[in-house]
Amino acid sequence: MTASLLDTLGIFLYPQLAVSIAVVGLCLAYLFAAVRGEFRNLDKPPWRRQLEPLGGIAVSLGLLGSVWAFTQAFGGFAGGIDIDRIVAGLGTAYTTTGVGLVTALIAGFGSYACDLVARE
Repeated sequence: MTASLLDTLGIFLYPQLAVSIAVVGLCLAYLFAAVRGEFRNLDKPPWRRQLEPLGGIAVSLGLLGSVWAFTQAFGGFAGGIDIDRIVAGLGTAYTTTGVGLVTALIAGFGSYACDLVARE
């Protein structure tokens, strides 16, 4: 399975995987702590300082992966156009962008959910 993901996401598999796991783990940890009431009456909730930048990093990694995949797909047509290479590159580009956007959405919704639970 890792080889399949590596083929799909290219060199951005491991950074995106690390950021995605960190976001999901932090969302769950902060949400459980907020449900237990550990963050009541805080001026600066700690999850904003961590989740929101990680969401931005996830989107940036996704877009960087897209740019890298586009350059791999459309670079160097000296031997002619290779449709398989273009399709594979476009698949990688859209997958890296999608993973980054989904991770950023999880970070945003997690931060919002922690805000809601901590206010009660």
